[in-house]
Amino acid sequence: MNESRHVAMERLQRWWSLPLLVILFFAVGLWLFFPAEALQQRLEQELTTRLQRPVSVGEIALQLPATLAISAIETTAAAKLSLQLTDLTLRPIWYRLFSDTPAAELSAKSLGGQLHIELDTANHVQFSAKNLHWDAPLPPVPSVIQRPTLHLQATIQQLHGSAFGAPRNQLEHLQLHLSTLRLSGLQQIGLAVDNLNLGSVQLQLSQDKQRLSIDQLTSRDGDLMVNGSGKIDLNRKLSRSRLDLTLTLAPSKSLDPAVSSLLPLFAKKQKDGRFIIRISGSLAAPQLR
Repeated sequence: MNESRHVAMERLQRWWSLPLLVILFFAVGLWLFFPAEALQQRLEQELTTRLQRPVSVGEIALQLPATLAISAIETTAAAKLSLQLTDLTLRPIWYRLFSDTPAAELSAKSLGGQLHIELDTANHVQFSAKNLHWDAPLPPVPSVIQRPTLHLQATIQQLHGSAFGAPRNQLEHLQLHLSTLRLSGLQQIGLAVDNLNLGSVQLQLSQDKQRLSIDQLTSRDGDLMVNGSGKIDLNRKLSRSRLDLTLTLAPSKSLDPAVSSLLPLFAKKQKDGRFIIRISGSLAAPQLR
């Protein structure tokens, strides 16, 4: 009896080890014969089609147990503005693998900082970033005939947000903290100084259907302190989106007198020395009142 039980246990152990051996051989085979080049070409085609602009994808490799590594992805975010992501890794979120909405996470480096994105099968996206250093020219305003080249420098200390992809294509919320924000090239529009330091900036956005709300906009420790709020009614053609914004400007002692003397030309001065600007019109042709 004991001998037959021992034989039965050995057979059972062999049967239990069989699925593990199959998984092991499958993983090794997938790693050895992973179609990296074909996947690279397919990913380039898919991203180019979805983003409607050229996309270049670097080398792709499979890292066990289930991580896809991409050396770099490069595209253009706007005219004359390229965007490069490096050291990308894509892996499943294991604790959500058997949930109603399985998800994957993407990590990458860009602009000297870190990016992190989570996307589930319901097309819900959560994203975050830290320590990104932005240094690029502002896109020109279409309604302006003589287009000066203004330059924007910013350090994105923290960024958090979530959104829904197609078919909703809607932002849930966004929180942004800029530790520094500087605008340069102002002498091209006739100002005596070339730089405007806006200091530390906090921004909070939310969206309800086609209405994007600016819940908080504050700027501190710069040449010009700013508080703002308002809404943007989004249009399928972004340049036709309608603006309804209110900004309150408070010049600091560091603001150049030549710049502060221009504020009454486009803003209403209050008794406490602050200036209020109301912005309406469209993104393509904003109006100050």
